[in-house]
Amino acid sequence: MSLVLMGAQRDFPVVLESRDQMVGILSRDQLLVGFSERGPSGVVRDAMTTEFETADAREMLTGAFFRLQSSTCPVLPVMQDGRLVGLLRCVPTPPLRPRGYSRAPRRPVPPVSC
Repeated sequence: MSLVLMGAQRDFPVVLESRDQMVGILSRDQLLVGFSERGPSGVVRDAMTTEFETADAREMLTGAFFRLQSSTCPVLPVMQDGRLVGLLRCVPTPPLRPRGYSRAPRRPVPPVSC
């Protein structure tokens, strides 16, 4: 449990190993709530989300991104030939800045008189 709390991963795919099939997504919050309500004897299937969209690994990012934004699930599993190959997640990121950009304020340029 401490590794989960210290780590950066927030969502965990739940895969049925015997069939190599994704059956749910367990968020960190769901894990904590499940643990607090059921204790260490709680089971994953009682806490996980079983309704989620998926993306195919060969599809365009724009379509996958649109589905992710319109979904109630914070992640979009990426599948290829029925197997989980990745997860897409919307994470706020700082805006990109051009190379050489400085956060320091620039000195005002004095007016030029003609």
